[in-house]
Amino acid sequence: MTIDKDLGVLEAHIEKLHKAASAKVAPSKMAEGVSILVKLAKSVQSTDLAYYGLGEAEPPKPEPEVATTKLAYETHKANSTLATQILDQMEAVNGRIDELVTAGKKFNATRAKADAHSVTSKVAGIVNEVDMTVPWVAEDLQKLAAQAGHLHGLFFPKK
Repeated sequence: MTIDKDLGVLEAHIEKLHKAASAKVAPSKMAEGVSILVKLAKSVQSTDLAYYGLGEAEPPKPEPEVATTKLAYETHKANSTLATQILDQMEAVNGRIDELVTAGKKFNATRAKADAHSVTSKVAGIVNEVDMTVPWVAEDLQKLAAQAGHLHGLFFPKK
């Protein structure tokens, strides 16, 4: 039989048992009907369970998480590289500010140092306190990279 027929016979038998129970037929008289119901259920269950969607013959094998792990590694590596680049830029900016102050150049060195420190401390906070694979990290590092690029451009103009 097909699954539709098997289930149809099973449902019809359940309906008959339900009507008998509603008519208050004695349980002893329904025992044979219940045993037939159990046999019908077992016959449906013994068919290809995976095919009929009633269960699976064996548990599914877990999929390896290679792709997820590789993506997390690549994200971590990209974010870490960007953070390192930002910190390197800010180190160069701080060194340049010190050189200009020593040379007697007149500019707001305190504000420049504070701006560089702000970018550096934000990046350091992300690197030290946040999982580098979290989605928002890349966006925040991009914003900080733009600020670092702007500061670097002020002290190392392209010729």
